[in-house]
Amino acid sequence: MNSRKILYYKITAVLLIILLFTSCGKEIQNNQLLEEENTGVWYIQSEVDLGSRITMKNADFGFAISRGRGEDVKGKAYTFNEGKWKEFVSFNYSDFPLVAEYKEGIYWYLIHEVHYNNYKPRLYQFNSINNEITEIPLPIIKWDEKDYAMWKDLQIMEDGTAWLVGQQGHIAFFNGSVWEEYESPVKKYEPEKLWAGDLNSIFMIDNNNGWAVGRNGIILNFKDGIWSIYQEGIEVEYFDVLMIDNEGWIVGSNSKILKYENGEWIDASIKNRAALKSIAALNKNDVWVCGERSTLLHYDGETWKQVKDVQIFEDGFNDISVILDENNNKQIWIMGSNAIYSISQSFGFSFTQITSQVGLRREGTIAIPIELNNDDFTDLIIMMEETSPLFYENLGSGDFREIALSSTGIENQIIANTGSVGDINNDGNDDLILISMEGDFSIYLGMNGISFKDISEYSEIEINLVNGNADSQAKFVDLNNDGNLDLYLSFGNDNDLIFQNDGTGKFTNVSENAGINKVLNRRGFGVVFTDLNNDNLIDLFMGYRFPLGDSFYDVYINKGNFKFDKLEIEHKLPEVKFPISAVSIDYNNDGNNDIFVMTNTNLDFILENDGRGNFKYLDKEIGFSQAVFHPEPVNGVVAACDINNDGFTDLFLGSQLFINNNGFFENITPHIGLNFIGNPTFMDFDNDLDYDLFIGSSRFSLGDGNRFGLFRNNLLNKNAVGLTIYADKSNRSAIGSSIKLKNENGGSFNKQLGVGLNPLDGGYTRRIILYNNSEYNSEIEVRYPSGKIINKNLYGSENNITIYESNLLDRFSTLSYKSIERTIKLFNPLTDLLKLFFFLTFFSVVYFYSKKTKASKVTNTWYFPLASFLIFILLYHFSINTTFLFELAATVLIPAIIVFGFIYAVNNHIEKKESKFISHYKILEILGVGGMGKVFKALDTQTKNIVAIKIINPELTKDEENKKRLSSEGRLLSSISHPQIVKVFEISETEKHTFIAMEYLDGGTLYDVIQNEYPLPLNRFK
Repeated sequence: MNSRKILYYKITAVLLIILLFTSCGKEIQNNQLLEEENTGVWYIQSEVDLGSRITMKNADFGFAISRGRGEDVKGKAYTFNEGKWKEFVSFNYSDFPLVAEYKEGIYWYLIHEVHYNNYKPRLYQFNSINNEITEIPLPIIKWDEKDYAMWKDLQIMEDGTAWLVGQQGHIAFFNGSVWEEYESPVKKYEPEKLWAGDLNSIFMIDNNNGWAVGRNGIILNFKDGIWSIYQEGIEVEYFDVLMIDNEGWIVGSNSKILKYENGEWIDASIKNRAALKSIAALNKNDVWVCGERSTLLHYDGETWKQVKDVQIFEDGFNDISVILDENNNKQIWIMGSNAIYSISQSFGFSFTQITSQVGLRREGTIAIPIELNNDDFTDLIIMMEETSPLFYENLGSGDFREIALSSTGIENQIIANTGSVGDINNDGNDDLILISMEGDFSIYLGMNGISFKDISEYSEIEINLVNGNADSQAKFVDLNNDGNLDLYLSFGNDNDLIFQNDGTGKFTNVSENAGINKVLNRRGFGVVFTDLNNDNLIDLFMGYRFPLGDSFYDVYINKGNFKFDKLEIEHKLPEVKFPISAVSIDYNNDGNNDIFVMTNTNLDFILENDGRGNFKYLDKEIGFSQAVFHPEPVNGVVAACDINNDGFTDLFLGSQLFINNNGFFENITPHIGLNFIGNPTFMDFDNDLDYDLFIGSSRFSLGDGNRFGLFRNNLLNKNAVGLTIYADKSNRSAIGSSIKLKNENGGSFNKQLGVGLNPLDGGYTRRIILYNNSEYNSEIEVRYPSGKIINKNLYGSENNITIYESNLLDRFSTLSYKSIERTIKLFNPLTDLLKLFFFLTFFSVVYFYSKKTKASKVTNTWYFPLASFLIFILLYHFSINTTFLFELAATVLIPAIIVFGFIYAVNNHIEKKESKFISHYKILEILGVGGMGKVFKALDTQTKNIVAIKIINPELTKDEENKKRLSSEGRLLSSISHPQIVKVFEISETEKHTFIAMEYLDGGTLYDVIQNEYPLPLNRFK
């Protein structure tokens, strides 16, 4: 190969490399890999049926239009005002409906009569001032001999003129008086491709300049009164065009993006296969695009970024509008096929469904809060229709982890429709009862960690139902304020049952003499527990589905010690049909607990309590002017809390949220992102100082689709404190505690912990959220069931506050007393004496074994058996509620390990200690080693003199003759006193050693002397 060919190949290789890198660079430039961006909290502001267009003029006003879903589901045009989307007209289903503001208060909307008039377009003008609707004639433009061509975009100019573009490239112009067809350069395609020339969007910069885009890659330019073709004939469909400050954008199918710069359209596509439908912009460096598959893109002047937080919604986005509010904050609205999505919160809060995102299944009838592992994050039990309940651990990171029942110790699995949570044995762990509509139940003690012990048999609860139904209810509540949670059971057409708790989970039926005379065959929907007369005892509001005369409820006042008096009430109520559920709230903040009742067919109402159990009936005058229907009228369809932290208790009724505005209720459901029906439960699952909403439902209500939803509260104003309450003298769950928030201006907010809930909700959380206005000097008053009152001033306090019933010392002594009392009550003569027998047997073996060791010095004392018995008692106490085998192991094996370990340690210690002593001589250091043994420097502990101890080699002392010889020599030496002969003090033996105690002479060994002084003078040997 000659040099010329080599040079040719080298040049070719270089050119190929340059071409390769150039191509790669262009691909990256035109198909950017998108970075991710978050924009804020998104929620559904309003549901729509096939949404089409949306335009926001400012944060408080806008308009939108939807297509509808056929003959039965109308398309609608809306205006946005006062934080709400309000329909101003409805129409039969329409393809490509359009809406725009012609003048202030006057709107144009265009629809197509798809199903019955050959797609004929109709343009209407709506005057919002006088609500008049007039039709504006359009030019007759046909698709073919039969059908009309449809219009796909409308733009109204500032001078009152307007433009329309649509199918087959048709263009129409409104001169301020009439519409006329405008000449279009788009050719009409062959019959099989009649749609190929459709124009989808128009943007007029002014009356002399503009652009239009559509199918088949068409881009039209308008200049000096003439439309001309800029581009056509490529396989792409453009959906929208927008011009900003001499620049512009076009978006289309397969994420096609064109950018207008320096007089030409340049490809700026991104790596995303979704069709991009609409563009909005605040300026040329702040551009937004939405499209299919929940796609939202943002251009920041340099790169496109994909917004991920909006993708929790599974929808196709059809239009977008972006504005700056009065505080210069960016607000975004998206029109999807199913809803209007926004980050702008008109009411200061909204809800976003995040069920799947946090790891929850989309099924379940109701959520019951429980604390499984005492980590300050509320966990969940989800009741199911055909299987055992689901347990979820709150991981504290905004996610839940489903827990396998097999790992919790729950073996007797029942299909429960309700349950209740509370600490029935005051050990600091939440316990649980699950109950079915037939009266089958299981009751569990919560153990340390996420585990339970079944005590159904131990509890001695017996239930014998005649007529089981879905209105069963279970509630742990302290009815006699003795510090133990009792159990109340209610079953529609059966007598209610009250069980007194002894503090260990063993219950006694005290129903017979309680004074509760339930009227049967009226299908009671359960009991609301609340203090109606402010005497710190829990009273009963018992509701019936079928009224007797004008009475649909009974009230029983708690007189203490499980005695109840039925309150005679003068009923002055309108006819009430089929009430289904109730809750207790202080709706007007007067300090008295009122009753809200949902009827399902009549107007819902509140029974305003005067503080003595006398009620006043209120409905329309406080905002309940329409019945709220629920397809499955179970007794758990109502829940209450202060959802927006304004100090007033709000209500959720089946599917509708009513905000309490100083005692007047307003339904704002369509405007805050709630679109679910079922049994609600409020709790702050993420500890962010606002209540989130769990809604469970059944197949009867929602069919086989998604039947459970978690809706995160997106509250903006966190003017609240999180209050966590701990009790010791009262029941440890603090259920029944009364919390009042009082302001210096006279305002008040009243709430009871764990009671006042609907009959289906047997849960509780010890943490509640209270409104706290920093402008006022607010004070919390907590009244415990024991009668103890704790006051806490909130001025300057932190966002999270913990209140204890007693100080640290009293709390420790009270809980210790309860713990010991619980152990005494749990004493079982048969099993516990067996444990004691095993322990005593073991102790005897250990005791006699220890006598053979040096540890006998300790085991022979009085305190050794006492200490061993105390260990047994402590282990018995702390293992009392576990399984028998574990208790046996704890009271026998663990003491065995402890005591044997103790004896071993003591024996080693004594031996080690004794190894440093020979008789009364303490060994200090070794001096030398010879054939007969070892010589040590030692201290005579009796005379305090330093001596030399020679320990004879044990091999030498095995021979009796050697021992005699050593003994005689020792006695001889001890009798000699000579300056040149070492003095011997003692020759003796211990259990292990034979030794000679001699005079200690420093100066080294004989070998050292010879080495240092050789030759030695003769006189040294005299």
